[in-house]
Amino acid sequence: MLIMQTLCSITVLARKKTMYRSM
Repeated sequence: MLIMQTLCSITVLARKKTMYRSM
């Protein structure tokens, strides 16, 4: 379960970074 949560958090952070880069 913890692994799934960590993966989700990493994906969210990655998306945020991509959004900032696009801006």
